[in-house]
Amino acid sequence: MTDICERARIAYNLGIDPIDYAETELATLIGVHLGLASMYADLGVNAPVGTLTVGALARRILGSILEAGWKAPEVTR
Repeated sequence: MTDICERARIAYNLGIDPIDYAETELATLIGVHLGLASMYADLGVNAPVGTLTVGALARRILGSILEAGWKAPEVTR
């Protein structure tokens, strides 16, 4: 098995399907992102620079699925 984070390893050892695990991890990231954005909007203040951008969320999602053992596709040229 590839190098994966401990959370993923535990989940897989408990029999949790990798797709279900990834879906839960991504839903959590998106939920936290939306919750924080809403909180900052309700307070009428700006979030720390770069923390709640679409790019930041995309990087967190990519990091999470890579930690779960997923691999980027190989590019042949």
